[in-house]
Amino acid sequence: NFTAINSDLNDLKGKVEFFLPQGQKLVSIYMPCESTVQIKNFTINGGYKSVKKSEKRVLIIGDSITQGAGPEVASLAYANALVRELGYDILAQGIGGYRYEPNDIMKIDGFEPDKIIVALGTNWYDDSSYDYELNVSEFYKKLTSVFPNIPILAITPIWRSDIDNWDRFIWCINKIKDTCAKYECIRLVDGFTLVPNVEECFSDKAHPNCFGSLMYSSNLIKAIRKLKF
Repeated sequence: NFTAINSDLNDLKGKVEFFLPQGQKLVSIYMPCESTVQIKNFTINGGYKSVKKSEKRVLIIGDSITQGAGPEVASLAYANALVRELGYDILAQGIGGYRYEPNDIMKIDGFEPDKIIVALGTNWYDDSSYDYELNVSEFYKKLTSVFPNIPILAITPIWRSDIDNWDRFIWCINKIKDTCAKYECIRLVDGFTLVPNVEECFSDKAHPNCFGSLMYSSNLIKAIRKLKF
């Protein structure tokens, strides 16, 4: 039994039932990224045991793409793909519209990451109250201070088709690259290489759709393995 809480729905309640052939099975439950879902209870006809958590604990700091916006199938979000393919125990801190905010970085009770992935920068829009270059610089300064000696993978923004000022967008990306180059603990992945740079791979000109998310995950996993991150 479950309850879904959404601003457009009045506590949608329901029941999900499924059957599996006999034998040991691994069951994963993927929650939607833009609704709050509560599992009230469940029953199982047979024995079960919890999956042993991976020793590779990874903190992901990102925006709506990390949150899982874009693909209609929640399991296709790249954070979930990293769990399946690389066996990471992931804490994905993805927030729609999020930018580089150094003041938000702090230790997390109960979760000490072995690695950190940062996927920020696509929310580059001009804002006189937001100093992009300063915030990127202070973000990584704070991040490496709060989590010293921890490997960090920085993903630059992916391509998007709604850019009206490409010079500014590329300038922002270069500021990320220049800042990350100053730290030995930071490896860099070029976001433009993750998703084909065509609108057909996007759901709304900014977020990868199902196919785009598959490409994002596949290419990111290849990059992680190549970098031995």
